[in-house]
Amino acid sequence: MWLRGWALLWCLGALLLLSASPSVGDALAVGERDVTAVPGLTAATPGGNTDTGKGAGADDVHTVYCLAKERRKAVVDAAVRLGVATKAKGKPERLLPSPPGPSPKASDFRTVEEWAEERRDSFRRVCAAVMEADANASSEPGASGPSLLETLVAGALLAVLGAGLTLLGGASERSSARRRAQADELDGATIRFALAAEGYLSVWEGERDASYSELDSTRSELVVALRRFGVAGSQRVEALALAGSLPFGEPLSDQTVGGPQGNRLLKEHEKQAEANRQRTLLQSALSDVERLVSTSLLRHVRRVLPGRAPRGGRV
Repeated sequence: MWLRGWALLWCLGALLLLSASPSVGDALAVGERDVTAVPGLTAATPGGNTDTGKGAGADDVHTVYCLAKERRKAVVDAAVRLGVATKAKGKPERLLPSPPGPSPKASDFRTVEEWAEERRDSFRRVCAAVMEADANASSEPGASGPSLLETLVAGALLAVLGAGLTLLGGASERSSARRRAQADELDGATIRFALAAEGYLSVWEGERDASYSELDSTRSELVVALRRFGVAGSQRVEALALAGSLPFGEPLSDQTVGGPQGNRLLKEHEKQAEANRQRTLLQSALSDVERLVSTSLLRHVRRVLPGRAPRGGRV
């Protein structure tokens, strides 16, 4: 649009230059006097009009610009508005020179090119109006592109959008980092608890005085890690339930309580059976913790990155 506006302004400038230049104007005037002074050499046209034109330069500009195919309809409309021609019904690019006869015939219709040749003065007037209208339209605010305000608003919106995306990306990354850190903490606490439990059972099976302090410490650490693990909903309930149901809540006893013969020490095979039962409970609890961590991370990845799943259940 702005290129067309510059072209129109250039054409108008050329016309003004041609009409304002003394040498060119004088030469054209002399040429007109010479032609009209000689009998029989008037610039007659097929329609009998004696238009002579203001100069070959101006006519060239008018002809090139206003007889272009994409502007013929605009020229016809302008000629009708200025009252120098009448539009032919059903023929948008044909016209009748004004005033039309009482009963115009098909031969009276003119194409834009024919009308321009027959009524040169009228054509110049109409074409100049079309060119000026196009130039004014192209130079109107907003015609050549967005206004300064629109550009500033668009830039501000893009800046806000970019900042918002950056904040969202940063928040998502921080959330993922926090979830990974909590998962690593829970993994570490689980491993330490499992090692302490197995060591305690191995000692308890063969000796009566197995130290419970390390197992109690690692179990408490795992309980804290489960309670602070950043999950919500049903997973939160599951994490709290696991924290409250971990095995080895108290030291194992090496004697029976309330039997037919009263309290007595457990026999070797009874201690092995109890140790195996405790190992089964331990393995079940460890599996539940691992499943909780894997499921939580998987859901987090699916929420942050839709359509993508983690490899190996971890991020």
